[in-house]
Amino acid sequence: MLHRPQKEESIALLEHSDDDDVPVSGGRRVEYDAALSAAGFGRFQYWLVLTIGWANAADAVELLSVSSLLPAAECDLQMTAEQKGYLTASSFIGLMVGGCVWGGLGDAIGRKATLVSALLFNAFFGLVSSLMQSFWPFLACRFLSGVGVGGATPLVFAYFSEFSPSEYRGRMIAVVSYFWIIGNTLVAGMAWLMIPADIGWTEGPFKYNSWRIFVLFATLPSFLSALTLTRFPRSPKFLLAEGRDTEALEILREVHRINAHGKVGDYPVSSLEQVRHEDSRRRQSAGDVLRVMVGNVADLFRTCLRPLVVLLGIEFAIQFGYYGLWVWFPELFNRLEQYQEAHPSAAPAAMCDIIDASVNGTAVDPCAAAASPSAYMDEFIVAAAPALLNMWTIFHMDKLGRKFFLVIGLAMSSGSVFLIYLVKKTWQNLALSCLFGSVSNLSFSAINCVSAELFPTHLRSTAIAVLMLVARIGAIAGQAVFGELLYLNCAIPILMVAALLMGGALLSCLLPKTDGAKLPE
Repeated sequence: MLHRPQKEESIALLEHSDDDDVPVSGGRRVEYDAALSAAGFGRFQYWLVLTIGWANAADAVELLSVSSLLPAAECDLQMTAEQKGYLTASSFIGLMVGGCVWGGLGDAIGRKATLVSALLFNAFFGLVSSLMQSFWPFLACRFLSGVGVGGATPLVFAYFSEFSPSEYRGRMIAVVSYFWIIGNTLVAGMAWLMIPADIGWTEGPFKYNSWRIFVLFATLPSFLSALTLTRFPRSPKFLLAEGRDTEALEILREVHRINAHGKVGDYPVSSLEQVRHEDSRRRQSAGDVLRVMVGNVADLFRTCLRPLVVLLGIEFAIQFGYYGLWVWFPELFNRLEQYQEAHPSAAPAAMCDIIDASVNGTAVDPCAAAASPSAYMDEFIVAAAPALLNMWTIFHMDKLGRKFFLVIGLAMSSGSVFLIYLVKKTWQNLALSCLFGSVSNLSFSAINCVSAELFPTHLRSTAIAVLMLVARIGAIAGQAVFGELLYLNCAIPILMVAALLMGGALLSCLLPKTDGAKLPE
């Protein structure tokens, strides 16, 4: 059960500090984590997780919306198979670019303003893309939309973690991660309801039909979360690292007032321990900001190399395995259906046998193969399937630990890959898709926690951006390699995905324990 620490608990925490050099209360200085715990846990964090969660959901919406609209848009935009690949890749490349740019800015000029601008950038170009009537302008807008949401993702966890007391941080970051599943389910549900429907209008050469309306609605999570975030304060931990301890203290007082239902005077902290880094100074020009961003990347690799390399390996393994297989499930599902329709009286065949047999098969007209409502229903089921199992991470992330969920999630994902050899019917493929998505998302929640907790304040956003960059590379590589090798020899990509996921599970054992620890300064 989530609950707010009582006033007496907060005061006790301050009065029993073990650090004799850090006086507490009564005009004396208090370190940040103790001051944050004294501000309480309650309404402020609940509203923030609801807002920041939708910002994280925007990442899922961005990725799944492109794959959802492809069947309806490929004839409308006259896309070739090669152009469909470009469109899918453009979102991931945009996510990579956005993470590098906005993630670095988050450590240079602050979390909140950078996050709001990234979300609005995503929403604007998502909206504009719905108006584009030809392929290349549409592709450019989807790339820029990806740049926006790619920048938002590292900032989401950096910003939120700095408002979360250590005793609640794991489960609350798990809640934020859970919104990725909600975003997946939302966009799959919208696609199911909207894209097959006969809605929209045409004015001369301008067409605004169902899939374009779907793209428009897909911008809502970014736009609404950006709008709501303007009502929240800047990160007090970032301000403290900038040497602006008075502003940080005022924000913590406001957090306490909201959590304590308006009793401002009860906040037991009157001064914060100062934590100022060498590069935390006013940025006077774009050149100063760029210099700080580059310096932060260099500092990250110099001071945090070992945990960074371990996390980079885990991120690559997760993303390569997840997107390498999960994105191809619809194609496998389609191949199985085509085989069963073409051979209704044949004995059930294994998935790999069907794929190997289809290499020399007859090409299918892409326009004739446009997705039906039942295909969107299957997509919705697969998107919603992880919701139940991943409730486990919310209530037990702080009890069982981050490494537990990383190892269990990756090991179970690796094992489930081999079940593809048993798939002979469409319902079995659907069940395997649901299982793989469910266990994979356990590790996503855990690595989001570790990434936010392992790096110091002045490098946190940059570190998550670097991790996201490698994650996107892994996702692109997974899709490309799996697609290339699948039709060469079905067993090769399956073994590769399983090996990488198991390797990620083993790497997870090398991570330090961050459960309940205070955030590094």
